Amino acid sequence: MEKDPELVVTPIEELRKAWEADPANRDAGIQLAQACTDCGWYNQAIDIYKRIIDEKETGYALLLDYGNVCYRHGDGEEALRLFKKLTELRPGRIEGWNNLGIVLLAAGKRDEAGSAFAHVLEIEPENPGALVNLASCHSGNGNVDAAIELLEKAVHARRDFADAWFNLGNARSAKKEYEPAIDAFKRALRYQPEMASAYKNLGYVHEQLGDFDEALKQYQQCMALNKADAGAYINMANVYIKQGKLDTAKKQYLHAVRLAPREPSGWMGLRHLALMRGDLTTYVRSTVAIMHRLGADAAAESVTVLRELKHFDKADEVLHMADSLNLTSDHLDSERLLSLQRRTIDHAKMAALYQHLALLENASDNVKEALAAYHSAAKEYDAALEWIEKVRDKSMAGQRLWWEILFHRQAWDRAIDAITAYLDEHPDNFDGHFFLAKIAAAQEKTDAAREHLVQALKHGFSDVPLIEEDAALSAVYHSLGKET
Repeated sequence: MEKDPELVVTPIEELRKAWEADPANRDAGIQLAQACTDCGWYNQAIDIYKRIIDEKETGYALLLDYGNVCYRHGDGEEALRLFKKLTELRPGRIEGWNNLGIVLLAAGKRDEAGSAFAHVLEIEPENPGALVNLASCHSGNGNVDAAIELLEKAVHARRDFADAWFNLGNARSAKKEYEPAIDAFKRALRYQPEMASAYKNLGYVHEQLGDFDEALKQYQQCMALNKADAGAYINMANVYIKQGKLDTAKKQYLHAVRLAPREPSGWMGLRHLALMRGDLTTYVRSTVAIMHRLGADAAAESVTVLRELKHFDKADEVLHMADSLNLTSDHLDSERLLSLQRRTIDHAKMAALYQHLALLENASDNVKEALAAYHSAAKEYDAALEWIEKVRDKSMAGQRLWWEILFHRQAWDRAIDAITAYLDEHPDNFDGHFFLAKIAAAQEKTDAAREHLVQALKHGFSDVPLIEEDAALSAVYHSLGKET
């Protein structure tokens, strides 16, 4: 028999009526506040706690409940104040210290949090939760060994503590101790079979070991439990790239982007994949899509990549987007300088940019390479050489620029020594063989030029127009006949 809806009274309404009938009944107020908390009605719960807590705030259990509600509601400052109060009221009880540490850790104050958890361990030396939380403080500070020691104690104190095993697996993985990490993740899953993140991190460990099939299996287990985990799709895509399955990798990155369009990781994967496939349109689109999240230096790096590939219109497109977002950095300014030079416009702005960059006390290698490229484009090879030789860690483009500058200055021996040294470590680099062929052809050493040109072509050099630009090298190229 159905009841009249107007006569149905829910338990929380009964609690509310009981407290309203007797506001001095603190137990009724506490029960109502707890019921509101269970329903997620944090504002109501907070209002009730404020009315029933006395001015001196001496009720430990009441303050503990109130602090927990404040923390769940997102009021970290009030929760912090309350938990500090608890440690003063009852310094020998662990709840205040433990909750204080959790709030501090969430706020990124790892050292203060560590001190709070250490107080818990002074009271209960084998408290598993405090051991795990203190380990998190050490991991965050880069002291992984100390974290592992604490986590080992935690799993010894409580063998079925899945979170402790999970964190232990992460710490072992961070030290590249992959076999112990696998064991830890498997133990976490034994005690908590639906821990999706453990499957994901287990997949990562297998990926690092080169066991790609097992890695994919674990990532799929993760997604079966949590289809909204964009990171699992990204990890799968990374594996597919290593297996050479680029189309499948693209699908996984797209899944990640659809799930978390504001997160940069999926877009970054698409950028990387697009560059591998030579799909510069997608590369630019994915760069523009997340430029507001990447920042100025990442935008500048993208422009540098496109410029080095001689896709100047796309480089300028990314620069235009960076301008519209008011992004600024020295690296980005160096790319702006080269863009102005390419388009031969705004000489005053070009001069101002150059002066700013040239006078930097600690210019980055990116800026130095850009200034060398600027002078090289103007055929000012002495100045270009001065800048490129200031670069400590030359990129591949920087190496090519250095060799090109030495070639134009006819510094043959220096060029040969630099290229040969590079080829000793990178014997398959076709650019190195190309420049050796170019130098040999300029010196009329036809046999040596032919030998190096064959090596360049063998290792993937395919820029025939670049060969044709050099009359001496072009003659050598056409003499190869069927050998090409």
